[in-house]
Amino acid sequence: MHSAIQADPDLNYVMPMYDAMVQFARPALSLAAAEDRIKIASFNGTPAILDMIEADSPVKMVVGENPAQLGYAAIDHALRLTGVGPIESGDEKVKLRIFDESNVSEAGDPPALGVGYGDEWKSGYLKLWGLE
Repeated sequence: MHSAIQADPDLNYVMPMYDAMVQFARPALSLAAAEDRIKIASFNGTPAILDMIEADSPVKMVVGENPAQLGYAAIDHALRLTGVGPIESGDEKVKLRIFDESNVSEAGDPPALGVGYGDEWKSGYLKLWGLE
Protein backbone atom coordinates (compact mmCIF):
# COMPACT_ATOMS: atom_id res chain seq x y z
CA MET A 1 0.00 0.00 0.00
CA HIS A 2 2.88 2.33 0.80
CA SER A 3 4.08 2.16 -2.82
CA ALA A 4 0.58 2.77 -4.20
CA ILE A 5 0.18 5.84 -2.00
CA GLN A 6 3.46 7.31 -3.20
CA ALA A 7 2.66 6.47 -6.82
CA ASP A 8 -0.67 8.33 -6.83
CA PRO A 9 -0.53 11.90 -5.49
CA ASP A 10 -4.26 12.32 -6.25
CA LEU A 11 -5.28 9.46 -3.95
CA ASN A 12 -7.48 10.80 -1.17
CA TYR A 13 -9.19 7.69 0.29
CA VAL A 14 -8.35 4.05 0.89
CA MET A 15 -10.94 1.46 1.83
CA PRO A 16 -9.64 -1.70 3.43
CA MET A 17 -12.13 -4.51 2.85
CA TYR A 18 -12.86 -4.97 6.59
CA ASP A 19 -12.21 -3.09 9.81
CA ALA A 20 -9.52 -5.60 10.81
CA MET A 21 -7.41 -4.38 7.88
CA VAL A 22 -7.36 -0.77 9.15
CA GLN A 23 -4.50 -1.77 11.47
CA PHE A 24 -2.37 -2.28 8.35
CA ALA A 25 -3.60 0.75 6.40
CA ARG A 26 -2.84 3.28 9.15
CA PRO A 27 0.89 2.50 9.33
CA ALA A 28 1.12 2.65 5.52
CA LEU A 29 -0.29 6.18 5.62
CA SER A 30 2.18 7.11 8.34
CA LEU A 31 5.15 5.70 6.42
CA ALA A 32 4.10 7.63 3.32
CA ALA A 33 3.56 10.80 5.40
CA ALA A 34 0.04 10.88 3.97
CA GLU A 35 -2.19 10.86 7.08
CA ASP A 36 -3.28 14.44 6.43
CA ARG A 37 -4.00 13.81 2.74
CA ILE A 38 -5.52 10.32 2.66
CA LYS A 39 -8.49 9.21 4.71
CA ILE A 40 -9.71 5.70 5.54
CA ALA A 41 -13.21 4.24 5.12
CA SER A 42 -13.97 0.68 6.17
CA PHE A 43 -16.67 -1.95 6.68
CA ASN A 44 -18.01 -3.82 9.74
CA GLY A 45 -18.68 -1.34 12.53
CA THR A 46 -16.12 -2.70 14.96
CA PRO A 47 -16.19 -0.56 18.13
CA ALA A 48 -12.42 0.07 18.13
CA ILE A 49 -12.54 1.35 14.55
CA LEU A 50 -15.65 3.46 15.24
CA ASP A 51 -13.72 4.99 18.13
CA MET A 52 -11.02 6.07 15.67
CA ILE A 53 -13.54 8.29 13.89
CA GLU A 54 -13.86 10.42 17.02
CA ALA A 55 -10.12 10.40 17.65
CA ASP A 56 -7.74 12.45 15.57
CA SER A 57 -7.13 9.70 13.02
CA PRO A 58 -7.44 9.23 9.26
CA VAL A 59 -10.48 6.94 9.79
CA LYS A 60 -13.43 9.06 8.66
CA MET A 61 -16.19 6.60 7.77
CA VAL A 62 -17.27 3.07 8.61
CA VAL A 63 -20.15 1.14 7.06
CA GLY A 64 -21.49 -0.96 9.91
CA GLU A 65 -23.82 -3.91 10.23
CA ASN A 66 -25.57 -5.04 13.40
CA PRO A 67 -24.34 -8.51 14.40
CA ALA A 68 -27.47 -9.13 16.49
CA GLN A 69 -29.69 -8.50 13.47
CA LEU A 70 -27.49 -10.82 11.41
CA GLY A 71 -27.99 -13.46 14.11
CA TYR A 72 -31.77 -13.09 13.98
CA ALA A 73 -31.64 -13.38 10.19
CA ALA A 74 -29.63 -16.60 10.51
CA ILE A 75 -32.13 -17.98 13.03
CA ASP A 76 -34.98 -17.05 10.70
CA HIS A 77 -33.33 -19.00 7.88
CA ALA A 78 -32.83 -21.99 10.19
CA LEU A 79 -36.45 -21.87 11.37
CA ARG A 80 -37.63 -21.83 7.77
CA LEU A 81 -36.06 -25.26 7.32
CA THR A 82 -38.98 -26.59 9.40
CA GLY A 83 -41.31 -26.25 6.42
CA VAL A 84 -42.14 -22.59 5.97
CA GLY A 85 -39.65 -22.31 3.13
CA PRO A 86 -37.04 -19.62 2.51
CA ILE A 87 -37.80 -16.03 1.68
CA GLU A 88 -38.12 -16.13 -2.09
CA SER A 89 -35.71 -13.24 -2.67
CA GLY A 90 -33.38 -14.38 0.11
CA ASP A 91 -33.28 -10.79 1.33
CA GLU A 92 -33.66 -10.56 5.11
CA LYS A 93 -33.32 -6.77 4.80
CA VAL A 94 -30.39 -6.57 7.20
CA LYS A 95 -29.56 -2.87 7.38
CA LEU A 96 -26.21 -1.25 6.90
CA ARG A 97 -25.42 2.10 8.51
CA ILE A 98 -22.81 4.65 7.62
CA PHE A 99 -21.03 6.09 10.65
CA ASP A 100 -19.00 9.27 10.39
CA GLU A 101 -18.19 12.16 12.70
CA SER A 102 -21.79 13.44 12.47
CA ASN A 103 -23.37 10.34 14.02
CA VAL A 104 -20.71 8.03 15.50
CA SER A 105 -21.78 9.15 18.98
CA GLU A 106 -24.99 7.14 18.40
CA ALA A 107 -22.84 3.98 18.56
CA GLY A 108 -22.24 4.63 22.29
CA ASP A 109 -19.56 6.28 24.36
CA PRO A 110 -17.32 4.43 23.92
CA PRO A 111 -18.75 2.76 20.81
CA ALA A 112 -20.26 -0.66 21.49
CA LEU A 113 -21.00 -3.62 19.25
CA GLY A 114 -24.51 -3.47 17.77
CA VAL A 115 -25.36 -0.01 19.15
CA GLY A 116 -26.72 2.69 16.85
CA TYR A 117 -28.84 0.55 14.54
CA GLY A 118 -32.23 0.85 16.22
CA ASP A 119 -34.23 -2.16 17.32
CA GLU A 120 -37.40 -2.18 15.21
CA TRP A 121 -36.05 -5.20 13.35
CA LYS A 122 -36.22 -7.26 16.57
CA SER A 123 -39.95 -6.74 17.11
CA GLY A 124 -40.50 -7.50 13.43
CA TYR A 125 -38.86 -10.92 13.77
CA LEU A 126 -40.72 -11.68 17.02
CA LYS A 127 -44.01 -10.78 15.35
CA LEU A 128 -43.13 -12.91 12.31
CA TRP A 129 -42.37 -15.86 14.58
CA GLY A 130 -45.57 -15.39 16.61
CA LEU A 131 -43.65 -14.55 19.78
CA GLU A 132 -44.81 -10.97 20.32
